[in-house]
Amino acid sequence: MGLKIIMAICMLPVLPIVYGVMRFCAREKNGILYGVTLWDGAREDPKVQAIQKSYRRGLNLGALLCLALFLLTLLTDYESILISGQVLWIFLTIPCLFLPFVRANKQMMLRKRESRPASFGQEGIGGKVFVDVTAAAAKKPKFFRKSLYLGCIFGGMPAAAELFLYAIWHNPQMPGLWECESVLLAMAAVECLFPLFLSAMEKQRIPVVSFRSRDNLQLARVRSYQWGKICMVLAWATGCLNWGMMLAFHLPSEWFLWVMAGASVLFSVCILAFLYACSRRMEKAGRNYQPEPALCAQDEDEHWVWGIFYYNKDDKRNMVENRFGMGLTGNMAKPKIKYAVILSLLALFLWMLWVCAWCVMDEFTPISLTYEDGAVVAGHWKEVYRIPKEDIISVSVIEEEPDIKRRSGTEMRTVKKGNYYGRADRKDLKACLDPRRMPCLMVETKEGVRYLLGSSEEGEAMAVYGELEEIRTGIK
Repeated sequence: MGLKIIMAICMLPVLPIVYGVMRFCAREKNGILYGVTLWDGAREDPKVQAIQKSYRRGLNLGALLCLALFLLTLLTDYESILISGQVLWIFLTIPCLFLPFVRANKQMMLRKRESRPASFGQEGIGGKVFVDVTAAAAKKPKFFRKSLYLGCIFGGMPAAAELFLYAIWHNPQMPGLWECESVLLAMAAVECLFPLFLSAMEKQRIPVVSFRSRDNLQLARVRSYQWGKICMVLAWATGCLNWGMMLAFHLPSEWFLWVMAGASVLFSVCILAFLYACSRRMEKAGRNYQPEPALCAQDEDEHWVWGIFYYNKDDKRNMVENRFGMGLTGNMAKPKIKYAVILSLLALFLWMLWVCAWCVMDEFTPISLTYEDGAVVAGHWKEVYRIPKEDIISVSVIEEEPDIKRRSGTEMRTVKKGNYYGRADRKDLKACLDPRRMPCLMVETKEGVRYLLGSSEEGEAMAVYGELEEIRTGIK
């Protein structure tokens, strides 16, 4: 039940987040709706309004379907099936809630052809002329850039602090030092992406909305200011999350998942609210500078697949601004962008399959414990531990599962494997057993390493104990 609650806290927020994003993307942006440049009279067109209602209805139905599938994944008592179902659910939820947008885009394109067959693709409300010099001439806010770099340094400090804190404030139930360092360094690496993203945004061409350079420069400054603020806040917020994660490593182990789940949800909600506020400010600034008719150019609808993917061989840019929402998207006509996206999706898909296969294999593969070639061998779909008989100084039978806490490794209903901590005697041990099958063996070696070993087969652990006892007493 605890795992189900934790998975619900960590995974379920994905649904309202994606749902809110898709509702936000359904709003008109710079004369573009559902990735289609609006035409004269489009806003008052009854069929366009019907498309909007159909989109909202489809999005609501998709969200309800995803919620039902999420609840369905919680019905199983097997941890591996639960985890695999949740992973698959995330990868299903995102495209499921995108389908209404794709459908609305196709309907809008069809309606545009019907309404303006003679001039389709010639002009639109959202068409603009772009130049590179406007962005270059806009004064960059130095304060946000300096704060951004300081935020990245702040977010990287937990990894350095953990090297000293681990020895001073060691929690015996926490993961090992290098496991903690790997997590903290991964979070710090994410922060390094924010300066790169800001640099990419500042290199984007700025729309020319007026023959007056002052208006164009002012719009460029507003955009640069808002994006600088967004990246700066993201860097500091991620840094705070990284510090919180470091402190959570040193809390009692039963608090860790709850603290991290609560911190992640709070982080996501605050960041989404902040991004929404900044996007509204940028849209408001854009509405203050309506493009002059002489500067309107051909719309680019034919270069946007489903209003989501940009494909234009004649455009030299690798990255362009999204037609809906915020951020950038790649020009899929560029080979390096196309192959990078394909490889990323393939890696993500293979990772998903590996996680699901690993979880199922770990839970449903039986644990074995044998004595062969003068060594005690614990196996679980591969050899886990091999302890030569000459290294063993004591073996004892444990009739009931001891109170142990995982530090690293696997902990499921059918298997406990990896590094654990014994709460009763406050000592570390290595485990490989099926908690459903008792008794198990406590093996201690000359190096002081303790092993808690069991088997999924009845009597197998006691058979190994008998072998060792016969050797000890000299019968064999």
